[in-house]
Amino acid sequence: MIDHKTRSALRELGWNDFFEDQLGAQDPAIQPARVVSEHGERPLVAGAFGTASVPITGRFRSTADRMPAAGDWVGLLDGRVGVLLEARTALCRKVAGRTSRTQVIAANVDVVFVVTSANRDLNPRRIERYLVAVARSGADGVVLLNKADLQVELRPLLNLARDAAGGAPVFPVSALQNEGLEPILSRLGPGITAAFVGSSGVGKSTLVNRLVGHEEQTVFAARADDDRGRHTTTSRRLIPFPGGGMLLDTPGLRELAMAGGEDLGGVFDDIDQLARRCRYRDCRHENEPGCSVRAAVEDGALTEDRLRGWEKLAREDEYLNRRRDEMSHRDERMRQRARSKEYRLRQLEADRRGW
Repeated sequence: MIDHKTRSALRELGWNDFFEDQLGAQDPAIQPARVVSEHGERPLVAGAFGTASVPITGRFRSTADRMPAAGDWVGLLDGRVGVLLEARTALCRKVAGRTSRTQVIAANVDVVFVVTSANRDLNPRRIERYLVAVARSGADGVVLLNKADLQVELRPLLNLARDAAGGAPVFPVSALQNEGLEPILSRLGPGITAAFVGSSGVGKSTLVNRLVGHEEQTVFAARADDDRGRHTTTSRRLIPFPGGGMLLDTPGLRELAMAGGEDLGGVFDDIDQLARRCRYRDCRHENEPGCSVRAAVEDGALTEDRLRGWEKLAREDEYLNRRRDEMSHRDERMRQRARSKEYRLRQLEADRRGW
């Protein structure tokens, strides 16, 4: 049972009843702690005891479905990670390569700020991709158009980002000038964990520094040729926010490989609504008569690029879900063969004893 003093300290790290209820079936000696950053076999964790680098038990490594990620809550027994508590939210991506396995890159996050720059980095398709992953994680998504001070006319870029955001709020900010941070601050507070994601050089670490009020993260000046910052953050790390709650800074990602899912998280509600009005239920939105999606493109209500982005993400989902089904069937066949082999061996042994 967690005492009042310990519970109070844990709540500053984001602890709540969802996690405490999970401890009911665990060893009473287990100490809850939150993963501050991943360091292979010795993650950095924080708890009522403070912060420490702790090893992971061999039993956990051999039986757990995944290793702890930044933001996860774990249980320590004898100073070692032995339990991973179920996450409320999990921002995932597909592991690089042809595998269909996924990796949790941020756990137990309440709001994810998708950061892009008001320059050549602004890519509507990338915004869509990030927001689909955020929606699937269970967190709220917010788009930040950073370096707004670099543009004389910001409205075209804002419109471009809002068209891609699918209803998620979009705000212009300038971390360098410390301007436009109010929408961020209004979403932070005690018990809230916020993550900042985006490609390298968009100013995520500078934003974190402005929010915490000091140089928590190392940053480098932008390059003169393209106004892009240089990659500085090399690992995901939780940082206490002075007003309560936690901030999670993440390394830049060139591409967020989709982890797959049943739908696109409501990011493409505009296209989904149009598709429901198509004459044919299996419309491919190409040259079919009565296609509401193609009609919207021809009328200028929907851009061809957004439609292509939707189709690309849907194809990725279809491929990953098919791969998972194939892997599941393969694993089931292997289990059946193992059971059959075990049965035959038992029968042979029984026959020998009968001789």
